Amino acid sequence: LVSAYVLSRFLFCLGTVGVSPHVLDTFAKLQNFAVRVIFGLSKFDHVTGARNSLGWLTIHQLARYRFHLLVYKAMCMSTAVYLWLDIADFVPDHGYAVRARDLRVPRTFGQHGENRFIVRALRAYNAYPDRDVWDLPLRDFSDAIRRWLIDS
Repeated sequence: LVSAYVLSRFLFCLGTVGVSPHVLDTFAKLQNFAVRVIFGLSKFDHVTGARNSLGWLTIHQLARYRFHLLVYKAMCMSTAVYLWLDIADFVPDHGYAVRARDLRVPRTFGQHGENRFIVRALRAYNAYPDRDVWDLPLRDFSDAIRRWLIDS
């Protein structure tokens, strides 16, 4: 029920309007409460082990995971046209070239520029240690990103 009602609302908000750090923290508290209810934990018990046994990512990891999936889809041209047109200028051969080096991140001025999709997308690409993962099929890419987020 938690996945159906709480996390689905969060993912909807994340995909449509984005979320602020305050909203992420609020959803993290909701997720922790849900884990406590599921396992019958008290208010003072740690929820990390219980959450991991459910196979859930933390809310912050989930937000990064969804963003990495969006970047992947933009690089493979399988998302909205305006996203992959924005990223196509920075990815050689529209994402299918050999990626041996970091992609050039455009220079920004101020916080507004830092929050642009293209800046965040290129930084997400450059942050991932294994560049070959971007050439995998979506399911394998999804699993690799999930493992990387859990390990980091």
